[in-house]
Amino acid sequence: MIHLKFDDMEDCKAIHYEAVEDFVDSCSFGEIDKLYKDIASVIGGLSDIRPTDYGWLKEFILADVEALEKWTLQKEKELQFTFFKDLYSKRFSTNDKFVDSRNTYNAYTLLEKMEIKVCPYCEDEYFDILHPDQGLRRTSEFDHFYPKGTYPGLAMCFHNLIPSGKSCNQLMNKYPVSANPYHPDI
Repeated sequence: MIHLKFDDMEDCKAIHYEAVEDFVDSCSFGEIDKLYKDIASVIGGLSDIRPTDYGWLKEFILADVEALEKWTLQKEKELQFTFFKDLYSKRFSTNDKFVDSRNTYNAYTLLEKMEIKVCPYCEDEYFDILHPDQGLRRTSEFDHFYPKGTYPGLAMCFHNLIPSGKSCNQLMNKYPVSANPYHPDI
């Protein structure tokens, strides 16, 4: 397994978060309030009243590997909200839809920005984004280290999105590994 640490990591995290914030900011006041309550139940220690800034969103989306692990062990019930799973499925993982209002950010954008060329799980399957006449295609997927079916709230958390080969992504559903490739000890 390869440790996922690359030159543009901070830039990748920034563009990922900014796109998610942009999408959340386009939601209704009620949707944002509900999302805040859902995230507050996971993070803990947040005010009952949603602040005017999005610090709470950034803390959640860019949570480190240790925080994700802690939440999955202690807050499984609270992570059942589907806001981010829906965002992932409807806008992030497709080649013709985008997370942000500028229509510039999705899984293809992140994969290109990461400049990762080989699957971190098997270190064998090479990645590429193909540009056939019928539209973009990629030879990789984003695996959810903590499955979006079990933890839908974590579906857009940066350190839960592992670029992987299609074969490894399918295998991870049946035989998950015990170490997140973003973990500093890998």
